[in-house]
Amino acid sequence: MHLNELTAINGKACTEAKIFMRSIAPENVGVIDQGFHRAKNSYPYFGFVEVSIGGSEFVMFSANDDLVAMTFFWYGPDSYEPMSMQLWRERAMTARTVLDVGSFSGVYSLSAAAANPDSHIYAVEAARRTYGRLLVNSQINQLSNRLHCINKAVAKERGFETFMRFRGENILGIGDSFMPKDIEPQASEERVETIALDELCAEHNLEPDLIKIDVEGAELLALDGMTNILGARRAKILIEVTPKTAPEVVSRLKSAGYELRRVDERGRSLVSCDDGKVPGVVNLLAEPMEQA
Repeated sequence: MHLNELTAINGKACTEAKIFMRSIAPENVGVIDQGFHRAKNSYPYFGFVEVSIGGSEFVMFSANDDLVAMTFFWYGPDSYEPMSMQLWRERAMTARTVLDVGSFSGVYSLSAAAANPDSHIYAVEAARRTYGRLLVNSQINQLSNRLHCINKAVAKERGFETFMRFRGENILGIGDSFMPKDIEPQASEERVETIALDELCAEHNLEPDLIKIDVEGAELLALDGMTNILGARRAKILIEVTPKTAPEVVSRLKSAGYELRRVDERGRSLVSCDDGKVPGVVNLLAEPMEQA
């Protein structure tokens, strides 16, 4: 393929994206549905995507394979996990040390860096291919001095686990995990090093102010490895949970002195979740009682 051919392909995708954005009802912005996939696959885009979250701007690279970046490409500003990103950005503005655990290609890390130029972000991503994309996004945003990328998985202790892929090669590794799921993994897998978050913080001399945890069903193992962090009751935490893991996550964090609320992305609100019941895979906001 010649460069002018790629330019034409991308130009067509950009034109179609503008049409797509105008056709979407406000309540469907950011929804990863058949219409989104049809547009993405019919008009592929290979290049840099402009991302705007609450007025903060940065870029992400996608070879038509990063569903996070492509959400912004097809739906526009503030379209990916809009309420979670708003809450994260507001808290990142005053956070000096940030942990992004299960960072994927880095949207939460990049948002934190854009919100606070004095912050240092430690992005932990286990899957090697996705970690490579995280490095690319850090470098193109000139954040190598503040965005520290770590190619490991988090667990209760240091060791090794077998990471399974649950999507094909044409999609960057959303959903990669060493935890079993209700769907069959793809044939490819990789061996990854694990570390407890307490140990990681000790190694880097960190006292995190803000933490995001998105570890695809391994939330309880992550909490097992952060006893000291929770005991300090310093960090505000945004954690993804499933209906299976939510009750125990809520119980543990409440016992550690945190108030928890469920993020309602579509309603742009925070909802009580004292009983630990959630309607699906959602984010919870956990804040120390005296800071909530």
